[in-house]
Amino acid sequence: LSVTTYAFDISVLELFLPLICGGKVIIWSNQISTDLIKLRQTIKEQQPDYLQATPTLWRRLLANDFGEMNEITALCGGEALDKELAKTMNKVCKKVFNLYGPTETTVWSLMYQLEGEDPEVFIGKPIGNTMAYILDANNKLLPPGLVGKLYIGGAGVSKGYLNDIAETNKRFVDNPFGNGKLFYTGDLAKCHVDGIYEYCGRDDQQVKIRGYRIETEEIEICLKKRAIIENCAVVAVEGNDGEKILVAYIKLANGIEKKPDIEMLRGFIREELPEYMIPSVFRYLE
Repeated sequence: LSVTTYAFDISVLELFLPLICGGKVIIWSNQISTDLIKLRQTIKEQQPDYLQATPTLWRRLLANDFGEMNEITALCGGEALDKELAKTMNKVCKKVFNLYGPTETTVWSLMYQLEGEDPEVFIGKPIGNTMAYILDANNKLLPPGLVGKLYIGGAGVSKGYLNDIAETNKRFVDNPFGNGKLFYTGDLAKCHVDGIYEYCGRDDQQVKIRGYRIETEEIEICLKKRAIIENCAVVAVEGNDGEKILVAYIKLANGIEKKPDIEMLRGFIREELPEYMIPSVFRYLE
């Protein structure tokens, strides 16, 4: 059952993989996929074998279990999978796979099947025609157990960023271990002795919320352009429902006594950045 918009790269798996394997793709509109009641009803009626979604959607979908998921193999990716959600998914679904891979490596690169009632949450092992490397600050290979920068190589690595040579050269580097290029993911990870990789956070300010990649520094730069703002910091925090939200902390410039309306601040960001990069909460600091 395909619930992902074709504008999101993970839809490639949903649309093409079943067809390549001689299977069937059930495509539903965005309106149905965002209506949880209708989505559960569709799952009950169509009885799909596979359903792929971000942790955010899985969390909402499994908030109330009506038994529709018992025969589904769940594919979860697009952002970090937390321990509690992993436990719930493995309890409710037939099988659960945690998928990892940036868009630049087209699309998934590593995969891990969750096991047991209290599963470990790893990003797993590289899929076919894919290699993963943990490198130190000098791009030297690190031994198992040490945290370093995660690089990905293989057939899925794309050619670079369109019309952005500087960023391409920064992220896509020559592979010292073989042919082609390696892509620097910006993620920190470590490889266990059994060859299973574990995600250990970001090496920069990038966060993922609802599957969207967000550079919080871009939002900060946008706000700092305004004369009324002396400084600010944008961070991702966990909301009341367990989902991450963006919070902007703002220090006003000297002499500004009246705090600007929050909608004005949102308007500043909306002029330059997409809607999903607008913080949900704004806080003024002395």
